[in-house]
Amino acid sequence: MKKKLLYFMTSVITLFMAGCSDDEVASVATGLNFTEERITLPAEAGSVTISVEWDHAVWSLEKENGVNIIKKMSTMRGGNAFDTGTTEITVDYNANTDENPRSQNIFLNNAETGESTIMTLVQEAMVQKGKNYYVDASVEKEGDGSLEKPYKSIRTAALILQAGDTLLIKAGTYAEENIKFNNSGTSKAMIVLRPASQQDKVIIKHPGTEFVQKPNHIFDLNNNSYIWFEGFYFQDYICGGSAINIKGGVGNVIYNNRFQNIGNKDINDQGQSMININTSSRNVVANNYFYDVFGDGMGVGNVSDHNLICYNTFDTFKGKARGWAGPNSSFATNITMGAELEYVNNLVAFNSSTNSRAMLWLDRNGSDIIALRNVSTNSTQFLFNESRCKRNIFQENVAYNLKGVAYQSAFYDGTGDSYDTRLIGNVFYHCKNGFMFRKSWREEVRNNIVQGKKGMTNEVVYFHEMTCDQGPHFFQNNLWYAEGMEKSIKYKEQMITVDEFCRNLGETDYVSSDAMFTNPENGDFTLKEGSPALGAGTMGRDLGAYSAYGPSKVGWNENQPLLTKTFAGFYVPVSEAKVGTHTIAIELNRAAQQEITVTVQCIAGDAMEGADVDVQKTLTFAPGERKKTFNVTVKPTAMPYDQLLAIKIVSVSNGEVGPRNLHAVRIAR
Repeated sequence: MKKKLLYFMTSVITLFMAGCSDDEVASVATGLNFTEERITLPAEAGSVTISVEWDHAVWSLEKENGVNIIKKMSTMRGGNAFDTGTTEITVDYNANTDENPRSQNIFLNNAETGESTIMTLVQEAMVQKGKNYYVDASVEKEGDGSLEKPYKSIRTAALILQAGDTLLIKAGTYAEENIKFNNSGTSKAMIVLRPASQQDKVIIKHPGTEFVQKPNHIFDLNNNSYIWFEGFYFQDYICGGSAINIKGGVGNVIYNNRFQNIGNKDINDQGQSMININTSSRNVVANNYFYDVFGDGMGVGNVSDHNLICYNTFDTFKGKARGWAGPNSSFATNITMGAELEYVNNLVAFNSSTNSRAMLWLDRNGSDIIALRNVSTNSTQFLFNESRCKRNIFQENVAYNLKGVAYQSAFYDGTGDSYDTRLIGNVFYHCKNGFMFRKSWREEVRNNIVQGKKGMTNEVVYFHEMTCDQGPHFFQNNLWYAEGMEKSIKYKEQMITVDEFCRNLGETDYVSSDAMFTNPENGDFTLKEGSPALGAGTMGRDLGAYSAYGPSKVGWNENQPLLTKTFAGFYVPVSEAKVGTHTIAIELNRAAQQEITVTVQCIAGDAMEGADVDVQKTLTFAPGERKKTFNVTVKPTAMPYDQLLAIKIVSVSNGEVGPRNLHAVRIAR
């Protein structure tokens, strides 16, 4: 009946208009539109009013199928052919329980012409709003976690935390162990542990006072993911397991903490790493400070992939006994990675080490790892690439004034060899030993500078007879020089000159003279004007660590405040690209509430911006958006070798730079 009535009204209008002059027709021409083209809705369910303005028009509404924003509309049709007006329509809408924004169109159809006008409803993503809980060691008994009645212990509070919750810890000393979590966070709603304010100094220590064979860790994450630790002091205890142990976890963050005055020399095997990451992915350890520690700073192993370790400072590490070396042994590392880490794309970058043993020790198939722009000084050893390690990249690292070896390949009898290592643009200055190659296959060694000094340096290169039989090795465009030493290279157990070594290895475009660094004793390894290393590298580029990009900060920022705003980070630390357009994802920790612009910058690697790559420098998040990509265009060039490019997030408008601020692109040529 309604359709018949509508048809009758349309027919009357048509007959009426047919009997009018042109001027009279214009005066009754139909008009129809929404007063708004787009309305933004919150994630929660509710209602909104939309307006339709009509002029001598009969209309109907139709909603887009396949989307569940609109629950119902107060009217679906209206208007008439003989009048004008505005109709207010109430739209009831459902909640958006998804973590992504969504949209649904409403079509305004003209009954006479059949034409449609569109209005779009955009609904924001649901932001999981967790609860805040409080802990205060000074209270007499456990409360309910409220500000008025805080928990007394972190351990009690951790058990009740759920995705999106934040645990705010008041200043004080917390002697606790075996802190576990019943729940995990999510990528969009992490469980966060941090001091209650910037002024609250929270000290966490292990209560152990004597050796036990299997000590408890302080925080023990077993299959827990997306848990955030920020702003704590782990300090002043002599026994215990790891400060933070992660096993089977994804996306956990250890950011802006201090680990200091911990351990003793007599404890062996158990608990030697301050942070232990095992069978875990996409975790980040960034901007932490390690000082006066017995044993290891970090251990990463057992199929742990896409982890980021960056901008940490390791200062004054002391050896402790190890079970595999005997009760009187003494050993320490800043970072140990191994135990079947193949095809993992872990990134270790922009860390600093001083007064330590080995900075980075890779062992037992600690493979496919990028070590980029790390710096070590006044230490015993820098980089060790030991048993069964494959395809590791050591690029643009700097070591100076070392008492031992800067880089060492697989070395010991009874262990496996190392394979297909790429050593590009490193600087080793005044070290006892520069490169040491013994049980290694197919080394690629390019654009490095190794400079020693008589009385300080044993050899700039040690090349064992075993290595000679495990080629082909590729040595090209390196600077080998030791002041006051005619024979500075040990080749097949004999000391020989640089010229003799390069003839044996087939290296033609080498340099053997002072590199002329700007201020090497104070860590400035840029090249002075007139340096023989300028333009002496691949395709006429400079040798050393800064062939494409200048020096930039390494180590932690002790003035970093607690993160409180929306922040941005890369989704993964490493990606792989070929010639063409390559996309890289950046995420916000929550959907943008206002427009946010993220700016990135190329900061390291030998893929030169402009010549080898073009990089989109900014991307803008509209309100409601959380994840976007930007483009890196890899150009076809004459560069004959694979390259590396490191990109950093340098600024975030209306927000902050998060811990995942670094990304490396492996470029296959």
